Amino acid sequence: TGALSIVTADVTANTDDGIFARGEGTSLSIDSSAGAVSGGGRGIEALNNGAGATTITVDDVVGLGGEGILAANTVAGTSIFVQSSSIFANL
Repeated sequence: TGALSIVTADVTANTDDGIFARGEGTSLSIDSSAGAVSGGGRGIEALNNGAGATTITVDDVVGLGGEGILAANTVAGTSIFVQSSSIFANL
């Protein structure tokens, strides 16, 4: 019912998404600006099923098996904001 917030530095996943987050509350925030995120699937997958904003801030993100970043809101979501130095996707 509340906000989901993830703060981390470097994240590496060899076979799955680097970061997978699903929010059901008011907002979804991922901050990995202190490091890089790399996933064997997507780099970051953020699904906001709640009412509110989705915010992603990351230095570098790599999706070796898919999108660098996949972000989605339901109709109740207010906005999606993504800030990154670089995004790489292997589609």
